[in-house]
Amino acid sequence: MTQPTLFSALDRYTDPLCDEDRRRLFDQWRTVNAEAVRIMVGWAEDIAAAGEPVAVQRLFERARWEKGIDIQPVVYTDIDGRVHRYKVNHNDRALFGRWLQRERPGMRVTMRKSRYDA
Repeated sequence: MTQPTLFSALDRYTDPLCDEDRRRLFDQWRTVNAEAVRIMVGWAEDIAAAGEPVAVQRLFERARWEKGIDIQPVVYTDIDGRVHRYKVNHNDRALFGRWLQRERPGMRVTMRKSRYDA
């Protein structure tokens, strides 16, 4: 295994992903899936308007089963040159919940506790 240079390591990620790399990939995921995120935020606004707390898990499950919503992975390369596909998993959904809370400060968003709470 060769040691990557600082320049080549800038666009590469650890394997397994560290928390900071997950955050970076999540930000890219939101960009790649802007339309799906817009739809999910709309659902969240509808739920909040009905006076209910918004469960992040509910948003992702609906997106998973709703026809016509195309959620794409983010392709990335690790520091050893292997190609991976990042998808938001159960642990990373907390990133979406915290992002949603920042975007809609008055919205009651429920999600499980996460290592991202620190």
